[in-house]
Amino acid sequence: MRDGCTELELDNGLRAILAEDRTMPVVTVAVRYGAGARHESHSGQAHLLEHLMFQGSRHVAPGEHVRLVESLGGRANARTSMDSTYYAQTLPKDGLELALWLEGERMGTFLDTAGQDRLDAQRKVVVNERLETIDNIPYGTAEELLLAHLFPPGHPYHHHPVGTRKGIETISLDDLTAFFARFYTPRNAVVAVVGDFPATAAAKWVKKYLGQIPAAIPPSRPPPEPAISATGVRRLEVTGRVPCKLFLGHRVAPAGTPAFDTARVTCALLGHGRGGLLWRRLAHDRDLVTDLRLRLTPLVGGASLGIAEITPRPGVTPAAVGEAYQEELAAFSSDDRDLVTDLRRATTRLESGWAARLETTGGRAEELTWHALLTGAAAHTSRLLPRLREVTAADVRRCAAEWAEAAGRVVLTYQTRSP
Repeated sequence: MRDGCTELELDNGLRAILAEDRTMPVVTVAVRYGAGARHESHSGQAHLLEHLMFQGSRHVAPGEHVRLVESLGGRANARTSMDSTYYAQTLPKDGLELALWLEGERMGTFLDTAGQDRLDAQRKVVVNERLETIDNIPYGTAEELLLAHLFPPGHPYHHHPVGTRKGIETISLDDLTAFFARFYTPRNAVVAVVGDFPATAAAKWVKKYLGQIPAAIPPSRPPPEPAISATGVRRLEVTGRVPCKLFLGHRVAPAGTPAFDTARVTCALLGHGRGGLLWRRLAHDRDLVTDLRLRLTPLVGGASLGIAEITPRPGVTPAAVGEAYQEELAAFSSDDRDLVTDLRRATTRLESGWAARLETTGGRAEELTWHALLTGAAAHTSRLLPRLREVTAADVRRCAAEWAEAAGRVVLTYQTRSP
């Protein structure tokens, strides 16, 4: 049986969310910092620091954070995104105090032990990660290229969170410690405890291990973002030993807004693989593609990222597919047929995925910290489904019409290299 959330604000400015869930004897402790790729002055800074945060603090040896969590049968992970960096560990409920102590240790004493040898070791790990997740896999550079051309140089979203190879290799220890000192402060963080735990003890341990860390000065507001041109279509082509595929990128509304909720429903209705209306038109009716999916990357700084990933049928040119895609978006936006059934299917699909995410302590902690830090309130987590149900057919058609206009779109084509 789930109970509600209790929210605390400690004297040092740290916000804490305690969400009891007695359905499983586990607990997730998560901390999210407002320190993502958009905040860095050097490409790859936030992500490389994420790796270093597992390499020891005053009372924790390198790698011991993960070993301690795993020794209890738990798991620890972290993720750097555009807008934040997220750390979490899920472990048996008896490990709650340990997890809070570990998070307090690295927030409060990481700088005591940060050294060049640890930086050099993690730099190699991150370079290899880039090779494995971007450079050496089919279509791995797609999102990086779309970001670079949808957002101009100097824009916080111009580069990928993993960082460039050159950026990763040239970050100094001073760069990272300055980034930590500026952004890894209690006033710039949210901690969540989700699972089966005694609320009184959890609040006491949060205050004990995280409440004594100095408040520090909150980060200053970032400078205004560069203006983005919304005219024209940019076309890019990459050749390689991969089957032909198109990635059509465009900017959509910022996450946490009604317009982004509409974009989510529009993606679910039009581009959920074989269940989407666009797939039916382009694959089934017109026999032009073998796969089509629409997806969103939620961002809060002015615009999010929308991507259509399309695989042309052999013998069909990418140009023909791109033109047909735009035609079908325009046709859908002006069609007046009843969408009640399709809308219900789309929202049901989204509701199912959202419910499954919140069924886990890890998924719930991730969403609570994300909304608390980035959209203004942890309570927005529980308001998502009602907002999605409010999206109308007219809303979806307006969204599709905006995408069909192609203003500012980037069309990225991967072509098979000729032998």
